[in-house]
Amino acid sequence: MTIAELFGLASRDACPRCGGKLKQSRLRSAKINRCRYGCGVWIDQSQLDQLSDRNKQRFAVVRKRANRKVRQRLTSI
Repeated sequence: MTIAELFGLASRDACPRCGGKLKQSRLRSAKINRCRYGCGVWIDQSQLDQLSDRNKQRFAVVRKRANRKVRQRLTSI
């Protein structure tokens, strides 16, 4: 049981560890919640999915560029 639950403070806007108010921030394109007192960063499943999708897109772009450079080097030999 967290301190927040013990005192009946558990809510979507409260830190699960200390019960302090969460501050909404952005991490890349996703909105995240972080404790104002440094207890951690809290994200829900939809936010995690959004970050994961974004990373997959970035990886695809990097892989495509790398493949293009390899092809260019092979054709120049």
